[in-house]
Amino acid sequence: KTLIDNQKIDLGDGSQLVVINTPGHTSGCICLQLIDETGKQIALFTGDTIFADSVGRTDLGGSEQELLHSITRIKNLRTENNDDMVVYPGHGPSLTFGELCRNHPWMNVRGTSFI
Repeated sequence: KTLIDNQKIDLGDGSQLVVINTPGHTSGCICLQLIDETGKQIALFTGDTIFADSVGRTDLGGSEQELLHSITRIKNLRTENNDDMVVYPGHGPSLTFGELCRNHPWMNVRGTSFI
């Protein structure tokens, strides 16, 4: 089944996964955000879109321009209440969303700051 941007997948216990279209590494990359039954943002599964200190390659059918747009989408998820959301990249260590937003080299790329 094809997943679409902002699609909500009910996990049967009141929690859900939200699909976030994040092309760049490849054209079909997505992130999945886990939200519990109270609406709290619990986890973000980023695959190869973004790692703890880097991003996925763009020479596999993606583009740097799309990847920059996808990083912006990830930055725009930030709220006052989700710094403790755990980010699980496709490779490497997990980290909190607050750590990602504060320390990741691509979060303030090309003279723009979203935090």
